[in-house]
Amino acid sequence: MSNLTSSELNDFQFQPIISPCVLSSPYHQRYACLADGTVVADGAAVANGAVVANCAVVANGAVVAYGTVVTDGIVVADGAVVADGIVMADGAVVANGVVVANGAVVANGAVVADGAVMADGAVMADGTVVADGTVVADDAVVADGTVVADGTVMADGSVVADGTLVGDGTVVADKAVVADDAVLADGIVVAYGTVVADETLVADETMVADGAVVAKW
Repeated sequence: MSNLTSSELNDFQFQPIISPCVLSSPYHQRYACLADGTVVADGAAVANGAVVANCAVVANGAVVAYGTVVTDGIVVADGAVVADGIVMADGAVVANGVVVANGAVVANGAVVADGAVMADGAVMADGTVVADGTVVADDAVVADGTVVADGTVMADGSVVADGTLVGDGTVVADKAVVADDAVLADGIVVAYGTVVADETLVADETMVADGAVVAKW
């Protein structure tokens, strides 16, 4: 994200800047650290001990909680809630109404769209897109370049690997593994402990049951 123009900066109301921003400083225990060029808009709350780095934008009504780290160029949009201990890396976008819960990691260039929920310990890697209304549950891992479409549910401990497409309304259940470049079409259910291998196509409305192995085509 490039530096904001003066006209863009005028659109926001700043909270006070605490400087210097040193994690070991006692000030860090009492105040948020807001780095150079950061914009915190009307009604946003940045809690004590949070770190918001250069040129980040925290928009109206967003909440960034204690101990969170939001790095350069991040956009946290209106009404988003980013909870304790989150790490959001460069260029990530968290859109309106998103909830990113404790200990989640949202990596470079990831996009979490409107109304998505990312639960405790979830990991979203570089360039991942999680679309509207998606739920990514505890400890799920969504790897680089994955697209997870509207209304998808990824349950505890699921792994969806690089380049995978997970279609609308898909359910990826606990500890399922979906490997590189697989395609899971609309309405798929991949049940507990299932393994879907590289380049596999699982078609619409299919049920893949517990412990199944679906091999490479």
